Order: sequence, then C-alpha cells, then structure tokens
Amino acid sequence: TWSKDDTLLFVAPNFHLLGIGLTIQCFFNGGSIAVVKAFAPKLVLNEIQHKKPTILAVAPVMIQMVLDEPDYVNTDFSSIREVVYAGSAISLGLIKKAVEVMPCRFMQFYGSTESGGAITLLRPEEHDLNNEHRLTSCGKPLPLIDVKVMSPDGVEVPDGERGEMWIRVPSIARGYRNKPKAWDEVYENGWFKTGDVAYRDDEGFLYIVDRAKDMIVTGGENVYCSEVENCLSLHEAVAKVAVIGIPSDRWGEEVKACVVLNDGFSECEGDLINYAKERLAGYKCPKSVDFFEALPVGGTGKVLKRQLREPYWDGAERNV
Repeated sequence: TWSKDDTLLFVAPNFHLLGIGLTIQCFFNGGSIAVVKAFAPKLVLNEIQHKKPTILAVAPVMIQMVLDEPDYVNTDFSSIREVVYAGSAISLGLIKKAVEVMPCRFMQFYGSTESGGAITLLRPEEHDLNNEHRLTSCGKPLPLIDVKVMSPDGVEVPDGERGEMWIRVPSIARGYRNKPKAWDEVYENGWFKTGDVAYRDDEGFLYIVDRAKDMIVTGGENVYCSEVENCLSLHEAVAKVAVIGIPSDRWGEEVKACVVLNDGFSECEGDLINYAKERLAGYKCPKSVDFFEALPVGGTGKVLKRQLREPYWDGAERNV
C-alpha cells in the first residue's frame, strides 16, 4: 500500500505505462515524486543516496544498468521499501542479484499497452530466493481479468502446456489507429492475443517463456529463448545475454547466444556451451556464442533481437 509518506523515484519515460501509470498511483495516494531528467545509472544512484526515495519503478534493463555501475556498492538502498519492475522479462540471474543487493520488497507486473495496464502480478511475498522457479513467473491475474493459454489452432491447453496467452480485460483498447486489419488479427470475440508464449502451473502462476515470433525451431523441436537465457545468466562470466536462432543447413535453425561479459572475464565460448549442456536438453543448448561490448536495446530497454538476427539471416530466403 502506498501512502503520503512515499516518494517515487521517476526514471521511466513519461509516455510509458510504467511511468505514467505509477505516477498517477503515487499522486492518488498523496505521495511525492522525485524526477530525474533522463535515466543514467550514476544519476539514479545519486538520487537514491540523497533523495531517499521509498519506491523505485523500473524496467529490468534499468536494474541491470544500475547494478553494472561500480558505485552501486557504495550506495545506501535502505530507504527503498519497494521495487516495482515491468516492461520485459527479467533473467533469473539478475532478479536474484537485485533481491540480494536491495533488501526490500520486489513486485513484478506484466501487462500490455492494449490492456491499459497490468494483467498479472508477482507479489513481494512470492519473490522467494529459495524458490528459483517461482522467480521466473509473472504471477497471477488481477481481479476482473481472464487469461487462457491457447494452442495454434485456437484450443485452450491444460496447465503445464505452452501456448499463446490470450487475455480478456474491461480496459482493452478499441483497436489500432488506422490499422483495422492488424487489430482483427489479434482480437477475437472479446479476447486479445498477446503474442506471448506462456504456461500456467497447477497453482495458477503464469510463466512467459517467449514471444511467439522469437521461438526457435531447431530440428523440429521448439526452443524458448528465455529458458536458455535464464540458464546462461547464472554463469559468473555473463553480464547480459540474448539468445537468437540463426540459419542452419542441418537443423533449419540453431541456437546462438549473444553475450556481454562481466569485467575480468575473457571470451569463453566452450565453457558457456558446456555450462548449458550440464543444465539443459542438448537441442536447447547454444551451438555457438558471440561476444559483444553491448546488446542493442530499444527505447523501453528491450533487446532488439531482430537487429541481432539480421547479420546472420542476410541473404537467406526466409527469416525462420
């Protein structure tokens, strides 16, 4: 519960749901807002140190950038009582480090622009370091929101099976401006097709495993990039990782990991591939690893996988 005693550190774009939605929530509860003119890790750490905000609302990439800044070890995070994060999937390695570094409550919400806000919540009490699998969940649906997981032929699948997440919410958009055909492709009888591949466990928690378009099909087997990314993110050498499919004469597609290394580590392709083989089925493991100084990201902090894929697919007749 937010109150008049809370101060929200405003670091997200003000045109983004994470920014404008939580700003309104803060004002509604009588709280204050500390505004930074632009997101920069050093600036955010300085604001935390001196403005003593109680609530931090960020995208996962912002958490990553703050914890990549060496000064974070000298920052007093004790004023923060809650970190709210959304906007993209968070790796298991990153959320574990964040929970350890910032001794406060963490809450994740999953939503979409079309839904007008949050669809699911992973509440603070569900961020349990002793339950690593639960940390990869986006939580359970909020009241008045219906969620179902659907097969490609439009049949709801049972718990534990993967399919596209469809949602039904009172606040759904009326359509895409001047793009009625595009809206018709994602909206059916009151249900919005999110394009996210997910499954529901027997306790009702939902897990986003990939964007449907980012799924890799290798030798007829489906590989969900987030599963491989979560595995590699726990390796001590890995600062950031994105997994993509690249063309393969033998398999159609094969798995490639794009990695940014932590300081002090050198390129270690064989080590990372072996690390994955010890933890994942063979077909899910990267066949190769490329190393980058930085991964391309968009305005909301999401890795631009299309941009990563382009050089590998250049000249191919199909991009899948």
